[in-house]
Amino acid sequence: MNGPELLSRWVGAAEAAVRELFAKARQASPCVIFIDEIDSLAPIRGAYMGDSGVSDRVVGQLLTELDGLQSCSEILLIGTTNRPDAIDPALLRSGRLDLQLKVDLPDVNSRLAILKVHNKNRPLVDINLTNWAMETEGWNGADLALLSNQAALEAIRRYRRQGLTDPKEISITPEDFRLGYEGLILHRTQSNS
Repeated sequence: MNGPELLSRWVGAAEAAVRELFAKARQASPCVIFIDEIDSLAPIRGAYMGDSGVSDRVVGQLLTELDGLQSCSEILLIGTTNRPDAIDPALLRSGRLDLQLKVDLPDVNSRLAILKVHNKNRPLVDINLTNWAMETEGWNGADLALLSNQAALEAIRRYRRQGLTDPKEISITPEDFRLGYEGLILHRTQSNS
């Protein structure tokens, strides 16, 4: 689940949601609890003075639940974040979330593998995915998926402009990839300004 899904504007509801999540995990063990954006659920205590202490209480409840898992070895908690500096340090203490892994942006070989996955069953014609993997330095998996989808949309637009009626005639060309790439670069430039 996403960390923000557990939060609520009602007093005590977020803490109850955390308790319920761990209770369900105990009943279903062995299991994995996966919390995306855990920084929103467990921010550094005292950082949000305007929230009536909800954040601090949720962090406290989460720490209590994690300490209670010491005796239950069949539950694994995985939390992900793009902001590890925003997580309460008590959560990262040994015996809680004690293993931290940093996942960097994909290298050229990983980008090629990602592009291959997203284009596996697509009708590519004369597309050199290795070149696109090299061209997309600094891109993440979501960016590469979007590039692949944009290229497919460009192919569909071209197909419609040509008045074709047989879907089997659709093919994704280097021009479709170029147009998709340029559109994404333009969008990135506008977003950063």
